[in-house]
This record gives sequence, C-alpha cells and structure tokens, in this order.
Amino acid sequence: MANGVSWYTAPIRFFEVLWRDVTARDNTSNVVESGVDAVTAGLLPIRVVTKTPDVLGHIFRAKLNHVNPSTITSQDRYIKLFENVANNGISNPNVLNPYQRTVVGFEGFSQTFRNGKQVWTQTFDGKVINAGVNLIPK
Repeated sequence: MANGVSWYTAPIRFFEVLWRDVTARDNTSNVVESGVDAVTAGLLPIRVVTKTPDVLGHIFRAKLNHVNPSTITSQDRYIKLFENVANNGISNPNVLNPYQRTVVGFEGFSQTFRNGKQVWTQTFDGKVINAGVNLIPK
C-alpha cells in the first residue's frame, strides 16, 4: 500500500479522477448516463471506438501507455472517455507513429488532465482504432 492506496484500487481511482475531469468539462456523459437517448439529445459522437475483438484487444492490454480494465463496465467507461477525447480533444499528430503521419485518413487527438496524464486516441477514417493514457504527455 502506497500513500494509503492499494495497488488494486489505484487504477480505479486514477480513472475516477479522469472521468470526473471529463464530465466537469463536458456534461454529455452525464446526460447519456442518465438515460437520455444520445441520438435524441444530439450527442452521438462523430468518432467512435471500433468495437471489434482486434481493436479492443489492441486498446485494452497490459502495455505501456495502454489501459487494461478488469471489467466490462470499466472498459465501457474508457470507451466513452476515448470517444470524448476523439471528438472534443486537441488534434495532436505527436500521438501518431511516423507511418500514420504520412497516410491520409489518420488523425491523433489528445487531452491532458489536471493530474498530468494525457489521454490519446488514434483514428482512421473517423473510427478510433487505438487509444490509451500517457503518463508523460507527448
């Protein structure tokens, strides 16, 4: 246990801080979670996470700058967070690899939060194909 936080709860608390920061900046998450239909509310995101086993397996894995949530609920929260960053974040080509920077259709987006963590997404043709969290912003 470090700083009163066990290793098991630290990732959950980290996510809660990110989630609170996102909902504080943009109340769309609160509206969607309260049961209002996203299409009716006009909140349907333009860029969405591609929910195929290959893409989800690439995003959610135990690797540096990626996240590996242990539950489907946490995974769904991260998907909402990544979609929010892809639609409302700042365009950032630094989160793309050199090949992606040369190919038309690839876009990188990021958002740095108060705790210093940077959530990033890579999109191709409007679909989120990769995402994660940088401990040191790019």
